[in-house]
Amino acid sequence: ECTHDDESKNEIAGITAAQALLNYGIAKSVISFVVEQSATPEERDDGLSDVDDGNDSWRKGMEIVDSVLSSTTSPTMSTLAKCLKASLLCSMSQSILFPIGAENKLSAKDVPEKQLTVASQSCRDALQILDELNSTQTEHHSDHPHVQQFDALVGHALSLVASCYTIAGSAVTAQGLFQSALDKYSESSDNFLFKNIDYNPYSLMWYRDTLGRYASLCQQWEKRERKAETLFGKQKELEKEHMSKAGGINPIFSVV
Repeated sequence: ECTHDDESKNEIAGITAAQALLNYGIAKSVISFVVEQSATPEERDDGLSDVDDGNDSWRKGMEIVDSVLSSTTSPTMSTLAKCLKASLLCSMSQSILFPIGAENKLSAKDVPEKQLTVASQSCRDALQILDELNSTQTEHHSDHPHVQQFDALVGHALSLVASCYTIAGSAVTAQGLFQSALDKYSESSDNFLFKNIDYNPYSLMWYRDTLGRYASLCQQWEKRERKAETLFGKQKELEKEHMSKAGGINPIFSVV
């Protein structure tokens, strides 16, 4: 007979496995990029440079998280699982919109319509999960690192949704979403992004990418050139002053 303690241990094991699959998927994406870049033309022709990306690992992680959510009675475990699911969905969306080595400047011709639909649905689902979590929380301690990380994850999801609108040609909607994303990072910055960099450097990378993508949008928009310059300036300042503390500023980390 399965006891309550056994169920809790199984749920913790599931969350741990899903987190490992999230990280493993990121590692596989990096390896895929490195192998492809270093392969000779002959190796590419023979398929020797083909390496699976992270999507298979992220899908497996999603299955585990959904299993935990269907069985848990713990509010804390449910919140952890939902945040992890949102992270997995964001990674899936990011890998389509911004594969490693890609520029932040994208247009509809760069992302096939079917892939854009998948990416858009993934980041929208992530944002919906986070919005529902936010609306059900009865008490917030804004200075707690976990709350700050939650705000940064919301900003990440908003930035990805904005990128989908950018690619689809809806600049006005994209601008509003990018600004909402930056507002989330602003809420986090005083207590999290710059004071607890070692806690989760991914947040700084998300912030950096949001600045760059918003700047690229403004750069292509009439009478927004000054805004673009300001955003690019903030991005460079962030990289110079903080990103070195988070393990470097190589664009390869944009996969997360």
